[in-house]
Order: sequence, then structure tokens, then C-alpha cells
Amino acid sequence: MTVKRDGFQNKQISVVKTGKRILEVIDSLQLSSMDCAEKIHALSEKAGGCGKRVYSRIKLRLVNIESGPNSQLEFNLTPDEVLWLAYRAKIGVTYKQDYTDTLFRHWPGQDGLIIKPSLTIKYTRYANRHKTELMRYPFRVEIKRVEGTPDEKGEMISVKGETKIDMLLSDQGFYSLLNDALRYLKLWELAFGCRQIKERHKIDEALAASGAANMRLKQIYVRKTAETIIECLDSLKLAAVEYAENVYAGERYYIDGETSAELNGPKNLARDYARITVKIRDFKNKTAEGKQLTAGFALSVADINYLAAAVEPSMLFQKDFSFSGFRKWSINQGTVAHAMVYMQYQRYTDGTKKDEYAYPYYILITNRTGKGDKTGNKIVNIESETEMSVRLAPFEFFSMINDCLRYMSIFEAAYGVKNIACKLAQEKKRHEDFYSEQYWNYCGAI
Repeated sequence: MTVKRDGFQNKQISVVKTGKRILEVIDSLQLSSMDCAEKIHALSEKAGGCGKRVYSRIKLRLVNIESGPNSQLEFNLTPDEVLWLAYRAKIGVTYKQDYTDTLFRHWPGQDGLIIKPSLTIKYTRYANRHKTELMRYPFRVEIKRVEGTPDEKGEMISVKGETKIDMLLSDQGFYSLLNDALRYLKLWELAFGCRQIKERHKIDEALAASGAANMRLKQIYVRKTAETIIECLDSLKLAAVEYAENVYAGERYYIDGETSAELNGPKNLARDYARITVKIRDFKNKTAEGKQLTAGFALSVADINYLAAAVEPSMLFQKDFSFSGFRKWSINQGTVAHAMVYMQYQRYTDGTKKDEYAYPYYILITNRTGKGDKTGNKIVNIESETEMSVRLAPFEFFSMINDCLRYMSIFEAAYGVKNIACKLAQEKKRHEDFYSEQYWNYCGAI
């Protein structure tokens, strides 16, 4: 069990105890640095002064109290892994289907050995193969620690020692454990994330006002493959106070300075958008100018919310999923730019349906410029074109979408709440001014 030591507080989020096992969920979350404020959580960042890496984690501790001295094993989960386990648990809790998920770690040990901890979650509905008896405790949680000798590539070739502890849980017990972790995770992010991004925005505004160059990438999510980097960058904008109900900036905004009287005449629309930009960069092949080949597409808030819902059948049951998006804008004198994105879940490598992709989520982004037709929907003379693609594993694609959702929820809490309160205060003042002066003066004249 979590012991309260001198100078340390008990950080136990949740606990499940039986006569043989204790399973604890323990807080070990860390805030990101100001340079990586949009990520909210520290992801392998160096702590100031000591040079050590800082990780934001939620720890699972499994204790064996069955006989003899207690033994325990731990596994540290990233925030995205906590969300992933809760997401995948719906297969068993809601849909009552068997499944198994395993997470691995890998790090060097003493005397040239390597250590491989793992966490396995397995749901088994029936107690017998005839499927006539239901399991009373269908969820099995296992933490294993394997120590062995590595080869030249770092892969384990012989096992020197292995320790494992497992525990059986009911549907409700396992769900409650994860739900406690999710609740704390969300509250922690709101408690520290809102302040973090507000301070970061103030720094960025100060740099912009001073004219200093600000080359910082506002990365919400980043993943590096063998040849490419895919990242999600913050381009969210808050709605004006008069449109506070929209929360995010949209298309229908009048230019600053126009009064209600001026709006009776021609209305000048200023286009403004709230976006999260997905970019794919090729860091091996470069342009003639020495720059990385890059293709990007700006996803709207509605796009991201739709993706989170539409991707669920493929995440849980390997069903079909696809998404496409199109943007266009004018550059000058008939030249237009198009940005297109296509996402698809591709389970099998070919038509035989024997071999499956290890990275089934395919993302293709195309950027194209040239002379457009009258509508601008078609480019009749292509001047430049960049096409980039990447493949992601299910957990990687899940992390990309949920990191965007996390940042959006914190952005909404940090700025949307205040915006709505400001509009209500303005409406209240207008109401009071109207009835205290204009209305009563009119009544007195009558």
C-alpha cells in the first residue's frame, strides 16, 4: 500500500483490495515546461538544474498479500495510456466481448542486462469453453517484470528472471478504478493546464508586440517515424465577446470598429477561423532551398469532434473508417491554393485478407497551388504540389485525436467560460441602463 513518509503526501487516486491482492492507482503527473505548454503533460523533458528527465505518469501498483512477505510490482502509465485503457474497456464492459491489451516498457538494467516490464489487461466473459457459465470476475490485470540478456540490437535473447502478479476484477470494479483515474486526470489538467496556456499566450503576445522573432512550434501532438514527423499545432482562436456562445472564432465576424448603426449598411466580413493544423514533414528529403518537405491541413473543432466519434468502430472492432477534408483559398490574380486530407483505417495489406498492417491508420495530406477555374474548386494549371503520407498504429492515432481534444477542453475552460461571463455582464448592464434611464424617462413624459 502507499505509505505516507515524512515530507511526502499520500497520492493514492484509487484502490481495490481483496484478501490476496491490492491494486492502487497513484498520482505521478508532471506539468510540461513553458516551451511545451500546449502538451500540458511533461513528456521526457529535462528538469531545470538537475538534467534529469521528467515524465507525467499515473502509476499502477499491484501488491501480493496472500502469503509470506508482501511483494509488489509497478507499471507507469502515460496520460494517453490511461485514456486508451478506459476506451478499450468498453469492449468488455459495454459490448461483452473478449479482448486483450498489453503495454510494454524497455530499459537497461545492471550488469549489461535489460528489463522489460509489461501490463496486460484481459477480459474473458465465459468461465468455460461451452459458454454456459459467466465469469464472476472477467477482468484480469497482470504486471510482469522480465530481466534478461540482450543481443546486439537490444532485444532479449535469454531470460534471467521473471516476476509477475495478477488480480481478477469485476466489470464494475475495473471500470470504477479507471473512472477514478480519468476524473483525477481531467481535474488535474484543468487545474494546471488553464494557467499554463494563459501564461504561454501572454509570453507569445509580448514577443509579438516587441517584434521579436518567435519560432516556437505550438505542438499539441508529435510523432516521429522512420522518415517523417507528424504533428498537430495550435491555431485555436477565441470568439469575439458578442459571439461568446460559439466559443471558437468562426467565419461570420464583422471587422473591428463597426457599430450597430454602421451594420445597417454594407457588412464587411472578416474571415477568422479556429483550427488545429496537422502537418507531415519529411526530415530526410529536402527542397532545393534546403527546407523540409511539408504538407499541412487545418482541422476545425467540428472535424476533430467528428473524428473522435467516427473512429470508434475501427478502434474497438477493426471496422472500416475513412475521413476526407478539403480547404481552398485565393492567393492572387486567379491563383488558388487547395489543401486536402484523407484518413482511412486499412486493416489488410492486400485483397487476400491474410496479412494485417502493423500501422493500419493511413493519413494523406496534399497541398496544391495553381490557376483555378471560376469557382476555385478546381485547379486547371498546377504550379506546385506536395503530397505527404504517414501510417500510425491504433494507439498512436488515438493519442493524436485525444491530445487535440484535451487541449481543446482546456482552451475552452481557460477562455470560453470568461467570454460567456463577460457577455452576460454586458447584457445585464444594457438591461439596467435601459430601464433606469430611457424607459422611465419615457414613462414619466407620458
